[in-house]
Amino acid sequence: MQMTPQAVSIDNIPGTFIKHEGFYSRYYTFVPKSHKFVVVFDADKNEGRKFSVGDTCEESSDNLTYFGTIVAITEKNVVVQPKYSTKKTRMKHYSFAMLNSDFDFAAIRQRNNRLRQII
Repeated sequence: MQMTPQAVSIDNIPGTFIKHEGFYSRYYTFVPKSHKFVVVFDADKNEGRKFSVGDTCEESSDNLTYFGTIVAITEKNVVVQPKYSTKKTRMKHYSFAMLNSDFDFAAIRQRNNRLRQII
């Protein structure tokens, strides 16, 4: 299980680029034909991050950020098993990209710990 996704180059990998429109237009996602991983590309930062099945990702956030494990990647969705629930979350690629484009497990965990002291 990978806590912080690796930066990746997606040159010469067959798959589908998805350009998200509207509010999410700065994000692209790339899904290879094998559906073994998804790459979230942030056009503003000009970098991509690779998430594979079994990796930890941000599942949702309110005041605190909640983590889950990626259990499946499809052409349209990323399926995540939240850490403290039996119900799986199915996220569209743009939602996944928005939550995980700058995913850093250590930084988020530190932020959660600070917020827990305030809440």
